[in-house]
Amino acid sequence: MRQRLGLAQALMEKPKLLLLDEPTNGLDPQGIIELRSLIRRLAGSGVAIFLASHLLTEVEQVCDRVLLVREGQVRKHLDQKRVTKLALRLTISSETDLDPLREWAREMAVHIESVEDSPLSVEFATEKSTPQVVRELVEAGVNIEEVRKVRRSLEQEFMELVEGK
Repeated sequence: MRQRLGLAQALMEKPKLLLLDEPTNGLDPQGIIELRSLIRRLAGSGVAIFLASHLLTEVEQVCDRVLLVREGQVRKHLDQKRVTKLALRLTISSETDLDPLREWAREMAVHIESVEDSPLSVEFATEKSTPQVVRELVEAGVNIEEVRKVRRSLEQEFMELVEGK
């Protein structure tokens, strides 16, 4: 209730700029959903909102532009309206396809970001076109069941920044 009261006090003055620091802290799930909706409505009405949060999935849901800050310095600016980096998610037929896939990735200097089971899928970012990647992987002996472009999450962007890549 303290979070809600503080927000209500800030909104009574009809601000043009609203600074929010960890606004969902202490809110129940319904309160979080209501707050997200309120933030979107306020932004749509012309209120500039600066939201500071460590909850990157929350930031993705409400922010148009994101600044990633490390050691007090802005390290990256992301425009969420534009798809920044796309990754490919491939579903492959079996574990025997992992070795040629990893070999291809090593030769092409592509970092495989995740490998998941059930269904067996891998995700990686590449500058190459999707048809070119599929062609190269099939030629390398990888049996591909499905290919999807996926938007890289803020968590992935942040981890890339933290790891210094």
